[in-house]
Amino acid sequence: MAAGLLDPVAAGRDAGAVLGRREAERLYEAARLDLERTTAEFEAARAALAARDEEVRYLRKTLTNAMGSRRAA
Repeated sequence: MAAGLLDPVAAGRDAGAVLGRREAERLYEAARLDLERTTAEFEAARAALAARDEEVRYLRKTLTNAMGSRRAA
């Protein structure tokens, strides 16, 4: 059995069972691909958030330094 496809001989001669199994396999593969895509989107969003957090830290530090040197002047 290649790539998880149903072997109609192994399933017997019940065409309904074969068709039902094939539909279940198709739905499973669609769900697996959707999960894979969603996971990739989530990881991309997480990376973008981390970059924004780093930018906010840098800007806060820059502002703190600017305000400190202004007070010293």
